[in-house]
Amino acid sequence: MSLGDDISENRLKLYSAYKKIKHVVCLEIRMKSIMVYLRLDKSDVELVEGFSRDVSTIGHWGTGNVELTIKNESDFIKAKDYILKAYQLN
Repeated sequence: MSLGDDISENRLKLYSAYKKIKHVVCLEIRMKSIMVYLRLDKSDVELVEGFSRDVSTIGHWGTGNVELTIKNESDFIKAKDYILKAYQLN
């Protein structure tokens, strides 16, 4: 929400979506992690095993082709760069 005044939140039953005109980021809260789905092309970012992956051909809740798994504070710090990139590109 702090990226800009043009971001709005849409809370749904299974996930929350954040959008400008289109969805930019979708969050799915799980017991031990937060799944972040970003509207990014896999060629726009570096995919790191265990942290990020391409989900363009996998069914999932939310919108986005890149999935981030946040399990701790260091994952959250890494995710900020990906989220900022998704915001800037959309």
